[in-house]
Amino acid sequence: MAQEDKGLMLRGFLLVALISCIVAFVLTLLFWRNEPPVAHEHVPPENVVPLAALPALAPFPSNVSWAALVEISENSPSAPGFDVRYNAAATMARRGDAQTPWPLLLEMLDEKLQMRNSRERQKDGKYLYDELSARTWTIHALKAIAAWHEKHKDDANREVPSGLRDIYTRVDELAASGQGLIKEQAEKTRATFFR
Repeated sequence: MAQEDKGLMLRGFLLVALISCIVAFVLTLLFWRNEPPVAHEHVPPENVVPLAALPALAPFPSNVSWAALVEISENSPSAPGFDVRYNAAATMARRGDAQTPWPLLLEMLDEKLQMRNSRERQKDGKYLYDELSARTWTIHALKAIAAWHEKHKDDANREVPSGLRDIYTRVDELAASGQGLIKEQAEKTRATFFR
């Protein structure tokens, strides 16, 4: 009986030692990092352009190259979080909300801007554009605008909000475009307009 107790105790100590080794190994893996921190070798050119556009030779505002700033704004994507704002604006339009943000829907109808919003920078520095994503935002806006008009078609006073006039012009341009799905949806949306 004493012999069995010694064997049982020996197995217990071996088990505790094995578990201690496993715990030590896991903790070593968790807390010991051999890799150096990632260093960015170069700054993307779009982050340096504003610095190059602002020479510090004269006092503000004459030191600002306004033409360069306009060009930068024309080649920059929308501010981060644009997808959330776009979804909110489209939802408000589909519900027929009187506070629909028409400038945001107009931004959604800008095909060039949507291409810039859906670009991804590759490792070699070139951009890859997701045309499907860009066109999806435009079609999404067109459908939301058509839904807004459907909600208001029975109104006695079918007054067109001021921001909607610019959208009418942009939708007319899209209806004349060569892109099949966008052209088709733009024509359907134009059919709902109050003209």
